[in-house]
Amino acid sequence: MGTYLAISKSNKNIVPQTTTTTQTTTTTTNNLINVAPLLQYINSSLIPKYGNPSAKYYLFIIYDPECPYCAIEFNNTLPYLYYLAKNNYTMLVFIGMPIHQYSLEMIAMLDLIYQKYGFNQFYNILDKNYAIYYNSILLYENNKTSQLQIPTPYTIYTLLNQSNLSINYNDINSTMQRAYNIADLAYTQGIDATPMLIIYNSDLRSTVNQFIGLYSPIVIENYLNKTLGVN
Repeated sequence: MGTYLAISKSNKNIVPQTTTTTQTTTTTTNNLINVAPLLQYINSSLIPKYGNPSAKYYLFIIYDPECPYCAIEFNNTLPYLYYLAKNNYTMLVFIGMPIHQYSLEMIAMLDLIYQKYGFNQFYNILDKNYAIYYNSILLYENNKTSQLQIPTPYTIYTLLNQSNLSINYNDINSTMQRAYNIADLAYTQGIDATPMLIIYNSDLRSTVNQFIGLYSPIVIENYLNKTLGVN
């Protein structure tokens, strides 16, 4: 088990010591994060989202493309979360949290992919980015390489070329500013670490649970299956 199981603004340079996942936080009604201020973006193209907008539960996915723990967690859980949204059990809402050096630019590139091509291409590029990073972490853990290879904007650029996609790089700066503003709003609500999965009940208009840091995929799947009524 690594010393740190989530990355926040105060320990952003930590690299993972293991891919082992475990429950890392204790959730009570007193420390649930309020995502209501972020709902203003639900009907805009400024944040990637996918699934049933009429769903009882929204899943807010707080991610950083450069975060090693995001690579570990979401490499395992993103396909399942995608399955839930595809089958109308939920709506996924992605909030980029730029903690690392190139994160903000990478988030902006991913936002531009979403705005031009839609959710599936956004998802595919993000998923591949994390798969590459996860493989790099495994190589590093097993002493197959002496240096952890961290993804950069060039990683996203390469994946775009491989997928025959393109974005307008003249829009990067303005998109970075918008992504920063959204992340800053999220930060004021206590969203200051990655990875994070926040479960919001749209009927009650409140957060009902949250997973911060690394969790076993089984723990997350069992909770969501029960809460969302997955058959």
